[in-house]
Amino acid sequence: GGGGGILPAAGPSLAVIAALRATLIGLALSVAGVGVLLRYFGQVPGLSRLILADTASTSAPGVPEAAAHVAGDAVLGGGAVAVGQTGTVVSTLRPAGEAEIAGQLVDVTSTGAYLEPGTAVRVVEVTRFTVVVDAVETG
Repeated sequence: GGGGGILPAAGPSLAVIAALRATLIGLALSVAGVGVLLRYFGQVPGLSRLILADTASTSAPGVPEAAAHVAGDAVLGGGAVAVGQTGTVVSTLRPAGEAEIAGQLVDVTSTGAYLEPGTAVRVVEVTRFTVVVDAVETG
């Protein structure tokens, strides 16, 4: 026998072409839909809650809105924070967070203690990268 088997047709089948066409149309529609959402993102109900607004207040209760935020070299460069100064914890220290010292929000690290906002602290060390504070004993 010179048996000739059934050979596949040359080129892609109609089913593959139809699937590819549907995929491309779906991709184009989804790209267009994302474009529309991005253009009107702030006006779509519910979606605006997924991002933080630029107008949100960054200060904690009791801290003046005008408080400058300093960290790292800025603390040393201007001598903004010195050992012995006292301040108040603004965000919970676990052990890192923020404290208000001399009218400025300063990134600080506690000596290891978990400190709640409102706790009085004293600066015990100032390095190039950290300001270390400890709770002030009251009583």
